[in-house]
Amino acid sequence: MKAIGIDIGTTSICFVTIDINNGNIIKSKTINSNAFINSNKKYERIQSVNKIIKIIDDEITDFIDREVEVIGVTGQMHGILYVDKEGKAVSDLYTWQDKRGDEPYLDTTYAKFLNSYSGYGCVSDFYNKINNLIPKNAETFCTIHDYVVMHLCNNKRPLIHISNACSFGCFDLKNKKYNIDVNVEFVDGYYIAGYYKGIPVSVAIGDNQASVLSSICEEDVLINIGTGSQVSLISNREVDVPNI
Repeated sequence: MKAIGIDIGTTSICFVTIDINNGNIIKSKTINSNAFINSNKKYERIQSVNKIIKIIDDEITDFIDREVEVIGVTGQMHGILYVDKEGKAVSDLYTWQDKRGDEPYLDTTYAKFLNSYSGYGCVSDFYNKINNLIPKNAETFCTIHDYVVMHLCNNKRPLIHISNACSFGCFDLKNKKYNIDVNVEFVDGYYIAGYYKGIPVSVAIGDNQASVLSSICEEDVLINIGTGSQVSLISNREVDVPNI
């Protein structure tokens, strides 16, 4: 039996097929997405959703065979794109590198006003809301990997895992809810979001969470040096840790 994994990174997209029984890699491919869009706004770091989706459509068929039992999706956290009521993208992807949250707002910045960070989805959404940049037909927003799952399953509403919901910022982890008014629904658990050519597709999870689940045990520490960097460990309670 096999499983397919798809990782929507900031600069590349990775496909992998693994043997479910032993975890061995059967096949893998990494593609530079070239998805960044040039902008005349210095703070803006956006990507083309259509470019990313085209790569998914072009490459996934090479990984599909009769032994594939499930498809898992992960990707770059924090960033958002808007979708309409039919589940179609109506904006570019505002990536986690976007700095609109550092622009001046009242006597502070958009990010600091929300006690959050620039590049986090709720901050980008707040900036867009204040500056009338949200598409009129936008119904909600989600991560790029949530959208890939929607696209594969032909779903009209994103099924957002709590790991992605948290990454938008302004989230009360203890009570599992946002501390601002935001039109985002999420699930606290692992579910089948739908099917692609009869193959179950799991709800997408954040890339850091995926690396933790696949790499460490209960008492291990994971150090990840990518486009961004994280130090991760497992805790059985909510812990608020300031930046290191």
